[in-house]
Amino acid sequence: MILETYDKQPYDDKDYDVDYTDWLVSGDEVASATATVECTTTPADEELEAYQVDTSGSGVKVWVRGGTDGESYKVTIRTETSNNPARKDECELVFNVKNT
Repeated sequence: MILETYDKQPYDDKDYDVDYTDWLVSGDEVASATATVECTTTPADEELEAYQVDTSGSGVKVWVRGGTDGESYKVTIRTETSNNPARKDECELVFNVKNT
């Protein structure tokens, strides 16, 4: 599921938050998360980087930098909770890179 679409410039190095508060059950929290990047317009392009993923209670913060002007990228975030068994979620953030 695509959560959000962002426009960014190639120079931008920013963090983006995903809030799981409404999804978590009482007493549960985000235990781990990963982020992978795919260029949706030119699959061989690897210029956008999701280089750090932090978790904190009910949230995930993904740090994103780079990208090629005119390209679009999908950052897939996979999250697991601390409950046993863990709940799992997969969502996407889309980045359209524009050097304006």
